[in-house]
Amino acid sequence: MVANSQVEIGLTLEALTDGIVVHGRLCADWVSECRRCLRQLSGRSETEVQELYQAVVIDPDAYPIVGEQLDLLEMVRENLLLAVPVAPLCTVDCPGLCSQCGADLQTTKCGCSNKIADERWAALDLLKIDESRPTTE
Repeated sequence: MVANSQVEIGLTLEALTDGIVVHGRLCADWVSECRRCLRQLSGRSETEVQELYQAVVIDPDAYPIVGEQLDLLEMVRENLLLAVPVAPLCTVDCPGLCSQCGADLQTTKCGCSNKIADERWAALDLLKIDESRPTTE
């Protein structure tokens, strides 16, 4: 999510016969949490924009010109939200949290068993061939 901070906007407007093209750069700080270990993360998103505003909206992707002014708020909000990472990581190899005890595996080792047993497959586990047992052929 975009943090409550200043948004830097550097835009240029170009008049067309059927509207106005707005292009430039948007920058804002964001705050989120790591998708694996839930640590607090922050960063800075920068994005290039090129959007069309029209008084009579012909292009379905165009923003409307209301009265004599351009309302840039919706366009800026949409583009910045698209620039923020959807599922950020604190590090690429973040091990996350233990699924059994919830320990942060980046700072501690837990004593949980890594073997995950799914009870739905228990009947099939009984059919596995024990390689230490001699087979009869």
